Amino acid sequence: MACYCDFNPATVYWPSRPVARKKHRCYECGRQIKPGERYERVRGIWSDGPATFCTCVWCLAQRDLIEAVAECFCWEHGNLLDNIHCWLDNTDIPGIRMAIGRMKIERKHDEETP
Repeated sequence: MACYCDFNPATVYWPSRPVARKKHRCYECGRQIKPGERYERVRGIWSDGPATFCTCVWCLAQRDLIEAVAECFCWEHGNLLDNIHCWLDNTDIPGIRMAIGRMKIERKHDEETP
């Protein structure tokens, strides 16, 4: 099955997964990325200009899991969580909803731990 994603791709796309030296805000969920945490930083140029996006480990874990099992998973920066929910509504892969649910619970527990 061919995968077709209907959104505007970047002409330049440079992802990296550094360790934070200062606080950042996850562009997907709004969670604070603390110094010492690994996160994804993407720098790119789209049709409306250059942009940089930071994504926390929790959002990355969900995205990475789905990309590992899905034949086609289309997502775009700023809409990742909506794209995940839409994909989950249209899939029948056993156990994937439970795995994503566990990640959400782990994230909540992580945020409550000092």
